[in-house]
Amino acid sequence: MSLNGYSKARRTMGMSFEKLLYYLTKLRNRIFFPLFILYVLFAAYIALYIEPQTFENYLTAIYWVLTTLATVGFGDYAPVTTAGKAFTIVLYITGIGLVSVFIGKMLIIVQVLDKLKVGGKK
Repeated sequence: MSLNGYSKARRTMGMSFEKLLYYLTKLRNRIFFPLFILYVLFAAYIALYIEPQTFENYLTAIYWVLTTLATVGFGDYAPVTTAGKAFTIVLYITGIGLVSVFIGKMLIIVQVLDKLKVGGKK
């Protein structure tokens, strides 16, 4: 492959990568909520897999993940194993960011709805 052919291939790949980034940024508002829900469900599955004796069923694991992500942590369920405690630390670290973005998205939706309501009155 000549140097010119390599440059052309790189430009073509660069353009497709730029298009991919463009489409992902346009989709980010639409895909955040489904990804957030999938994250919670997947984290609950991992918690149930790591700590089957702590969480009786999948719904209990979902409850624990949501309280952990919101950093509420009622204390009625707590991991016992080292792997469960390490997983909890990961949930705390990611939960702060995810819940903050989730609340921010909700506030944006409320603001847009409020603007539409005020705009409809005039």
